[in-house]
Amino acid sequence: MPVTAPALIIPVETKVREFDAKLLFSCVAAEAGHRVVFGSQRNIHLRIDSLPRGVYLTKDVRASKLRVFDILGDLGTAIVGWDEEGLVRYPSAHYFKMRVSPEALARVALWFAWGAEDAATMRTFPAFPGTPIHTVGNPRVDVLRRELRPYYDPEVNALRERFGRFVLINTNFGHSNHFLAKYTVRTEEFKEEMGEKDTSWDRDLAVHRDAMFRHFQAMIPALARALPGTTIVVRPHPSEGDEVWRAAAAGAANVQVVHEGSVLPWLLAADVLVHNGCTTAVEAFLLDRPAVTYKPIVSERFDRHLPDGLSVEAPDLDALVGEVESFVAGRDVAAVAAARRALLDRHIAPQGADLAAERVVRIVGEAGVEPTRGRAALAGQLKAKARAVQKLINTYVPGSKNWSVYEKRRFAATGQAEVEDRIARFSALLGRFGAVRAHALAEDVFEITT
Repeated sequence: MPVTAPALIIPVETKVREFDAKLLFSCVAAEAGHRVVFGSQRNIHLRIDSLPRGVYLTKDVRASKLRVFDILGDLGTAIVGWDEEGLVRYPSAHYFKMRVSPEALARVALWFAWGAEDAATMRTFPAFPGTPIHTVGNPRVDVLRRELRPYYDPEVNALRERFGRFVLINTNFGHSNHFLAKYTVRTEEFKEEMGEKDTSWDRDLAVHRDAMFRHFQAMIPALARALPGTTIVVRPHPSEGDEVWRAAAAGAANVQVVHEGSVLPWLLAADVLVHNGCTTAVEAFLLDRPAVTYKPIVSERFDRHLPDGLSVEAPDLDALVGEVESFVAGRDVAAVAAARRALLDRHIAPQGADLAAERVVRIVGEAGVEPTRGRAALAGQLKAKARAVQKLINTYVPGSKNWSVYEKRRFAATGQAEVEDRIARFSALLGRFGAVRAHALAEDVFEITT
């Protein structure tokens, strides 16, 4: 670690997905001597020119990041990162097309892989620039460790008191049911608006996902009728609208549609997870919780083999009801999981005594990643302010991805007391972070220091 550790900027795009893991990462970094800026990605970006020069942790290297990367380069802030969606993805050609920009990846000093499969895939990128790749796991795996599961006890206890025993259905149909209607891609509407993306792969994927979307809508009332004494909670993906699921559940007294909080306490509180190709199945496996993948249609091209492979497969409604009933009745999860462990080990780096967060912080220090004097600080500041103005205008534009209603769905309001409470929980369980403090810098943005 350098004598003066650089400031770290750690943005969170989707609170229910990343918040706790990146807060743990922030605590580890602060303990190691870094000044950390942590919080809402949107609000961090709005004031990026006023934040300390340091090291920025990107959540992906899509082309949409290039404008921010350009500003960071002008300001002298270095970039490291990982792909939040790099664990569960489609085949490489499609993944590279949608999520890896050659120009963006070339600006990243270090890349952190979830596991061997992730690292190997990135090295096959046709325009791979030789970025150092470190296979370290991810802080999102850290918060699933056995010793940290009590971190979620307050939420788990509240959910069990509220719902009793329940089955959790997680949906992931942003393609067909986006919260912002103009981003919904329905089979019958898949036309020229897709531009260069209008390929046979995209058309076929849209057909597949739209068909699965309709199967899930039909499945919910059928499962509710088959299990009248069991509460069923439908939890839409953060990018999805709720209305379709409320309509599917209409008239079923034992079904509730709820979108709130991290999925992890929901997984811990539920008797079983039902999904199709969802990352939450991987998280359930790591939490020793059962998952059933509902697969009324099968596609070698489009099925997500990691989450489905870690789950019990149900090819039709009768099989789904039987599998769900078996887990509600107390079926042994360990026996089901044992045969699937080898699949997981190819995708997630082995957990050791240290946290993935500690490995990342250590590697950043050993590699000497630090801010520079910047290419053109004034130009960067002007670009940042211009971008911020446009983003602020868009918060008032319904349907924009910056629309305030959608932003609040992705990152619910967070106060300093909540951050402090969660740091205290980590501290109590790990016996560290006693000197770590949080200070609000702006709405949903905090400085984490010792």
